[in-house]
Amino acid sequence: MNLANPILNNFKLEIVSEEQRATMNSITWMTCYVFVGIGTYAGGYILAAGDYKLPFIITCGMYAAAALLYYIFFDRIEKEHNNSLILNSN
Repeated sequence: MNLANPILNNFKLEIVSEEQRATMNSITWMTCYVFVGIGTYAGGYILAAGDYKLPFIITCGMYAAAALLYYIFFDRIEKEHNNSLILNSN
């Protein structure tokens, strides 16, 4: 889970201007910790109710959805960036 953080941090700060980087980083981490808190509460509630599989199934679904959304939203930006690098190298 945390193995991708350096790559994601580099990517998210690469696509915004230098003036926006502090705000982008703050919003990203605030959002992360809000959802970590909600997920911890919800997962604890589900586990306390005796269902031990559901939190793991939900987590797998969320990771799959996050990977798909990253691809959908950022594939175009990555392709444009790569094209501009190719054009600038010629």
